[in-house]
Amino acid sequence: MRGDDLVTGLLDGAVADPDAAASDLLSQVFGGYPIDRLRPLLHSGRPEAVRAGMWVVSELGERGVDLLDDVAGLLDHSSRYVRFFALDSVLAAADTRHGAVLTRAAELIGDPDDAVRWKTMHLLARATDTQVTAIGGPVGQRIGALLALPDADLIARLADDDRTVRLLAAAAAARRAGADPAALDAAIAADDPEVSSFAEEYDRLTARLRRPRRGTAG
Repeated sequence: MRGDDLVTGLLDGAVADPDAAASDLLSQVFGGYPIDRLRPLLHSGRPEAVRAGMWVVSELGERGVDLLDDVAGLLDHSSRYVRFFALDSVLAAADTRHGAVLTRAAELIGDPDDAVRWKTMHLLARATDTQVTAIGGPVGQRIGALLALPDADLIARLADDDRTVRLLAAAAAARRAGADPAALDAAIAADDPEVSSFAEEYDRLTARLRRPRRGTAG
């Protein structure tokens, strides 16, 4: 089976181009290759095998739910690439059964890597209400408190002394932007470049889904 050959080659380090092998493996999965046979890649000690496996799973959307427990352990992986795409999998596949996974994913808002923090903000901005409710621990409490604030108070948190609070406030502003863009507008204008760049990109990516800005024509 072609899929088995690709998995074995990645595990053994026998493929010349792991990225090309990962792309080929994804095609095999869409063609019927069993998803559970990707599991050894996610537990491999070979970095390129884990990277390939994690990317493939991240492309599966909800179909990756059966591997979510395996993905959970990769939220602490040493590779920023792996953590980044693990967040994609959590967003796409986690539900109320996966509170611990969602909590750990949300905690990456404090990750030392700015790309991982950016991806975590997107996860928190785009997660369903049930996913957000399932987030526990201190970060879950912070998110819930921020989402309950009126605009003026949420906007004030965008300039908080604590970077984590600023980033969580930016994600909260993005979540309410469809109904009221005021907080996201403030995030775009924020002094913190991490907040403003996230808000600008989120605004651009979701522009077609947004209501017209105040003072603009429909």
